[in-house]
Amino acid sequence: MTPVDQRATALRLATFAALAAFAAFHWFTLVADPPLGRAALLVLVATAGGALLAGLGSAMARSPGRVGTAAAGALAALVTFITLFAALAATGVPADLLPPWRWDDLANEIDPALRRFHEIPLPYDGGGRWMRLAILLAAPIALATAAALAFWPAGRRAPILRGLSLAALLALYGVAVSWDGRRAELALGLVLLVLTAAWLWGPRIAARRGRWAAVATLAVAAVAALPVAARLDPAEPLLDYKQWTPFGEAAPAGFDWTHSYGPLDWPRQGTVLAEVKADEARYWKAEVLDEFDGLRWRRPPFEAGTPSLSPFSLTLQESSASHQEWTEVAGFELRGMRSHFVLGPGTIESVAGLEGVTPEGDGTTTVGGDQLRPGDRWAVISYVPDPTPGAMAAAGGYGPEVMPYTKLTVPIASGGLDPFGDSDQGLRQSVSVRPWGSASGGTPGAEEIIATGPYGEVYRLARRLTAEAPNPYAAALAIQSYLGNGFDYSEDVPLRPYPIPAFLFEDKAGYCQQFSGAMALLLRMSGIPARVAAGFAPGAFDSGGGRFEVTDFDAHSWVEVYFPGIGWVTFDPTPGAAPPRTQPSSGLGPASRTGSGAAQGRPLPEVKGETGLAPARGGGEDGSPVGTVLAGLGATAALAAAAVAAVSVRRRRRLRSGRFARDQIVEVAAALPRLGWRTQPGATLLSLERRLATSAGPAAAAYVAGLRRHLYEAGRRPPPGPGARRAFRRAVTGSRGRRARLRGWLALPPGGPRHRSTAVSG
Repeated sequence: MTPVDQRATALRLATFAALAAFAAFHWFTLVADPPLGRAALLVLVATAGGALLAGLGSAMARSPGRVGTAAAGALAALVTFITLFAALAATGVPADLLPPWRWDDLANEIDPALRRFHEIPLPYDGGGRWMRLAILLAAPIALATAAALAFWPAGRRAPILRGLSLAALLALYGVAVSWDGRRAELALGLVLLVLTAAWLWGPRIAARRGRWAAVATLAVAAVAALPVAARLDPAEPLLDYKQWTPFGEAAPAGFDWTHSYGPLDWPRQGTVLAEVKADEARYWKAEVLDEFDGLRWRRPPFEAGTPSLSPFSLTLQESSASHQEWTEVAGFELRGMRSHFVLGPGTIESVAGLEGVTPEGDGTTTVGGDQLRPGDRWAVISYVPDPTPGAMAAAGGYGPEVMPYTKLTVPIASGGLDPFGDSDQGLRQSVSVRPWGSASGGTPGAEEIIATGPYGEVYRLARRLTAEAPNPYAAALAIQSYLGNGFDYSEDVPLRPYPIPAFLFEDKAGYCQQFSGAMALLLRMSGIPARVAAGFAPGAFDSGGGRFEVTDFDAHSWVEVYFPGIGWVTFDPTPGAAPPRTQPSSGLGPASRTGSGAAQGRPLPEVKGETGLAPARGGGEDGSPVGTVLAGLGATAALAAAAVAAVSVRRRRRLRSGRFARDQIVEVAAALPRLGWRTQPGATLLSLERRLATSAGPAAAAYVAGLRRHLYEAGRRPPPGPGARRAFRRAVTGSRGRRARLRGWLALPPGGPRHRSTAVSG
């Protein structure tokens, strides 16, 4: 390298460091009490990475024959990878979360913060550890990328890459000052102009070429820009991107919790609906559906304010008074939904922060007048039983006060009910089953009425499942265990004349409404008081803010079973692979988690501002996973691009040739369990094809059918190719969220399967 080249490289490094510091320091001021020491360390790391890349480029120039292009690219990618991870660590990402095997943990921490990123006021002073880090993460990604572009050993393409590097740094600065309005914009603009000119013309100035032309161009640009900039009104942006609504203003989501059992039509866009400040993950109940009308579970209409089942409600109040340790406080804030119902865990006992609240006797709490809308906040004290299995098994029998919850309406003639009307009320009859363990009670002849109608097979199944159960708790477990084996989760189900019998004996697939509706009906037919509850699964927990974020993916339906002296206990028969992202428990038993203590003696919090929802103060600069994941994936992809491309091309060729057909079958058998799909041992391709047709869709079934026909049908049809394999991957992962799609790429990698053939059955 000549002295002129050395001076040009040194000047470029110095100018890069100045531009990087200018952009990074402005970005870091988007958080209160910005960690400027970390910003300086970040600039140093990015500049050091650039210097290493520049040194690699000079080594290639000195010995072009000794360092091959591919080797140089691999070394440059490695330097970029190291620079990126060092930059993330300098910004505050915990070092123990940076290795690839910890990316899932990192994503769990940062994802809730990133989804609220666009809603927070700046500079952010909430103190949430991961929220601060989510804001800062753009800086290390931008600086590491800019360093790689600026100093990559690219030969003739170097000027283009340096232009892209400048664009990355300018974007980091521009977004920061646009997002959080600054004073002295003109002065800052002049500084940026000088730094940009130095970046563009620094090497020529070092070589004594075009020095005066550069100075003259800079002066002309400043003179031309200053008057225009001075006339711009910061309060009236030329392009107000914050107000863009290209498809109209999004209306808050609303939910009709009455069961329908048809194809799921709830809003499913990942919209944040509510934030919950609570000590434990609970189900956030909106409405109780305590009537089965012969077709569906619904909440019967009754006059607002009239307590229903008053003797039963009194018994429940006595249980609550004797178990103060099961009383909890929770704070709520609506974000993207409207509701006539007050959300809360368990049974709400009191509400603060809302006017016109009416606790109904069925466990639903409503608001009078206008419905709740985004921005409304409230706090509740709720009774949330969290008993041990032994306590539920020893809870005792039932008396006549529970008969309203062993009541069901059944058709007395076959032919089906009108799912959209009530014109067939004369063909239904309401009966109450004799409560479990009671010597009397119930509607005379109730069992015969149910057994001889369209629900007879359901009744016989209920009696068979609970015949050996010594107590109601064991009976509930038996029913929940039955629904947990042999039934698949599917949101695309047909609307049947009798949905629950069809779910149990024909389709054997459904979503939360089918599972909860079937379990509650089987329990009532066994004489066990049960009802359906609807609302939301807990959502994603933000450890920094100390709250749960509930989205429209968390809309859910579950079962509540009554135990004397305890109250209503939550059970969830829906498979664990269902969309609600965080269920309080998995496996058998009540879907609850042991609480950390009681709210005994705790007053309701004051509901003036945050209803207990303000993020905890304190906390410093911290790490962020999605940034790390993207960074790590990007760097890893750059490091192994050539190898991956070669392997992918080779596998695609073998895939099209049919040489991978048996490997594809082995891959499918291994991938489905990894992606949450249950497969039966010894299942044939034909049985798997039929199951996938109803649970995953035609694309998944077609892929398996293509493999079966290629291997076993006459004529040796060509096997399904890369396009069909991609369609299969989308079908088995598309409705299960981003993490499932990532697992799908790992289980069914691009290109084709590895060569690992073994014998399979058709």
